[in-house]
Amino acid sequence: MKWLYTIVLLCCTLLTSAQTLEELFKKATPDELTTLAEAQSLAANGYFKKAVKLLYKEVHHDPQYFNGFVLLGYLHYDKGMYKQAAIFFNNAVRIDPEHTGALFMRGNCFLYEERFRAAANDYIQCIKMDPGYTPAYNNLAVLRLKFQDIAPATVRDLEIAKNDLEKVFLEQADPDLRVLFNLGMVQLHLAEFDQAIKMMDKVLEQDPQFAKAWFFRGLAQYYLRNYYLAKADMDQALLLQYQPERSVEFVKHLSKIVNYISLHRPGLLKGMQHN
Repeated sequence: MKWLYTIVLLCCTLLTSAQTLEELFKKATPDELTTLAEAQSLAANGYFKKAVKLLYKEVHHDPQYFNGFVLLGYLHYDKGMYKQAAIFFNNAVRIDPEHTGALFMRGNCFLYEERFRAAANDYIQCIKMDPGYTPAYNNLAVLRLKFQDIAPATVRDLEIAKNDLEKVFLEQADPDLRVLFNLGMVQLHLAEFDQAIKMMDKVLEQDPQFAKAWFFRGLAQYYLRNYYLAKADMDQALLLQYQPERSVEFVKHLSKIVNYISLHRPGLLKGMQHN
């Protein structure tokens, strides 16, 4: 049914990579470490404004205080305040233009602000500086798919996204769950349903509670006409409360199909159960 495919294109669920503070911070003096720890403690205990005020004072005193700008950016990013976070990460990039972590996090801010070209430029720059910087490949692929919301992606766009993610997948001994899921989503968009199912299998091996993976694996099963398996996956997505209205709609639709087959073509249903 056409409406089912439209749901995939318009409601694509994607996962971005991010960096930890430990990965972002540069070597600091004991005094700087004390300030950073105090600010982090304040933020963790609900005193966001006090943490920001403390860091503002430090970066005003020292405009080259890289870690101060990074922490300001990170605290705002964690609050979903991406425009403000981008400003602070931009200051960090100004201080050290070759710091891939700060550049990458600025790209993430742009991505969430839907400033897609700016985000792409930052991710590509990260890869140019460090071809092994795998989080940038993942988010570049995510960006290529998110761009569909404002401009339909071509097959070439999807193939590029697939190549970006496969590069990460092949280079990592234990691929990140986000990479696996996003690669599965790209394969789903390319109608490579068998491959998408295998990738979602890997996601669910890592996290059986990953409701989105159950839902989209079920969708891939549906396109392969494995209706019994599709319903089982959609049932699990509903159990885990993944977008209940959508999941209920799919479960109802698949229940009708399975019931019809069980009455009129039971042999076919048995084959689906063991597929």
